[in-house]
Amino acid sequence: MAKFKLYPKIISTNIAEGSWAGGSILTLSGTGLLPRGGKEAVLVIFGEVGSQKSCAIVDVKYDYISCLVPDFLELKGVQTDLEVPISLEMGYKSENPVTASPLTFTYKSSLLATVDTMTPTKVTANTPVTITGTNLGTNIANIQVFAQSRSSVGRRRRSIPQPQEEIVPQPEKMHPFWKQFKTDSNGKPKWRCFGKNLDNGCKHDSVVQHVETETISRSKRSVDHEEWLRQLEKEDDEKVTFEICESGSSEDCAERLESLDDRNMHSRRKRSASEEDLIEMAL
Repeated sequence: MAKFKLYPKIISTNIAEGSWAGGSILTLSGTGLLPRGGKEAVLVIFGEVGSQKSCAIVDVKYDYISCLVPDFLELKGVQTDLEVPISLEMGYKSENPVTASPLTFTYKSSLLATVDTMTPTKVTANTPVTITGTNLGTNIANIQVFAQSRSSVGRRRRSIPQPQEEIVPQPEKMHPFWKQFKTDSNGKPKWRCFGKNLDNGCKHDSVVQHVETETISRSKRSVDHEEWLRQLEKEDDEKVTFEICESGSSEDCAERLESLDDRNMHSRRKRSASEEDLIEMAL
C-alpha cells in the first residue's frame, strides 16, 4: 500500500515590500503550516547567510503563518532598496515548505517614515502640534508622539550584584582500579621505579598523571521516560489533526487520519517484535 506524506505549502503572502525599519505584519498563507511542536517549532528567516534576521512569529495555524518583519536599517548603507530572500524551517526536522517560486521581501527607502518639520517649535502642556513628513501612517490609533525636556536625565537602572558562589575544594577521588594494590600512608598505591629506592618507590601522582582511567558511563532511558515521550507525541498528533480537520478540506482530514492509523499499526508491530525477541533471549 502506497504511503503519502503531507508537506507544508506556501501559496501567497500579503505583502512583498516595506520600510527598512520593519514592523509590518507578514502573513504567509497556504496549507499544512502547523508542524509538530506548534508555534515554537516555526522559524522565518530574512536575508542570506551572514546577514540574516528572524521574523518574530506572531501566530501559526494550519493555513497561515504571521510574523513581524525585522528591522534592516543597520544593513542599509547607501543603497535605496534591497531584496532579501525569505526561508522557513518548520518542525523538529526543520523541513522547508513547498513554494511555487522563491519567497522574497524588498526593503524600500520610499516606505521609510521620515519627519521634516514640527510647528510650533516651543510648546507647553496641551499645545496642539503639527508634524509633517512622509509615510507617517493614516491610522491615528497607531501613531504616538512623545516629548521630553532636554534637561531631563533618565534614571539609570541599578545593577544587582551577582551573588558570589563559594568554591569548596572537593577531596581527591581515586579510581577503584588503583585500590586493589598495596598503598602507602596516604592511601595511594606504591610503585617501584628504576633507580629509586624499592622500599619508598615512586610517587603515585607522578606515575599516573598521563594515565586515563575514567570510563564513560552508558545511560539508558527509563520506561517512564519513554512513556512520557510517547504521550507528548500523541498530544502533538491530536493537536495537528484537530487543526487540519477543522480548517482544512475533507480530503486533507481523511489523509491525516489514514496516516495516523498506519503509524499506530507500525508502532504496535515494532513493540510486538521486541517482546518476542526478549522472550526468545530469556529462553
